[in-house]
Amino acid sequence: FRALPIVALAFISTFGLSTTKADAAASITFTSPADGSSQVVGSMVMPMGTASATGSTGTGLDLVLVLDSSGSMRNSIGGGQSRGDAQKAAAIALVNGLPTSGTSVSIVEFDSDANTVRTLLPLTGAGNIASIIAAINGIDESGNTDIRDGIVEGTGELTANGTAGRSKQMVVVSDGFSSQADAVAAATSAAALGFTVNTVAIPGATTSVLQAVATAGGGTFTDASIV
Repeated sequence: FRALPIVALAFISTFGLSTTKADAAASITFTSPADGSSQVVGSMVMPMGTASATGSTGTGLDLVLVLDSSGSMRNSIGGGQSRGDAQKAAAIALVNGLPTSGTSVSIVEFDSDANTVRTLLPLTGAGNIASIIAAINGIDESGNTDIRDGIVEGTGELTANGTAGRSKQMVVVSDGFSSQADAVAAATSAAALGFTVNTVAIPGATTSVLQAVATAGGGTFTDASIV
């Protein structure tokens, strides 16, 4: 079978959740009946008051693609394609499908440790998309799988180079062969900073780990095997 279109759809469906951010606090001040007053049981009361809200809204997206570069990504998924092939094709499809205005993308790879191979780069500007795609295509497959390190690296990138007011998200792609407790702890820390951690399971993945990471990160889990 050809898994590349399936995984590409998984990426796009996972991403399409939030490209806007809003923070607001609301309150209501009641003017009638008076505060502390009492009414006869069974009587009809129409409360009146003034509602107010304060906050801020922002648009745009800072997205870090956290991609698995461990040795197991060399494993075949059929049709002469490896997990790594599927991951790269899906990541490129996602980048090409994003709105260019107000969007920046970073590429992080992780195996036994993690590395930012492309810092956040706006999709506008001559050659920027090509530079991001080159970073995706340059990812190799070797070493073990440490999802925690990938999320920590992505968190650092969003913290250091993110644009104020934008939605800040990660999409972690992996076969899931990693410590669940460590990965969940990293996703929890990222969520506490206001970052969303989505996950995509490559065909053949250990889905339970990636499901737990997405839950902890306030994001969405997608199993590319069943999309």
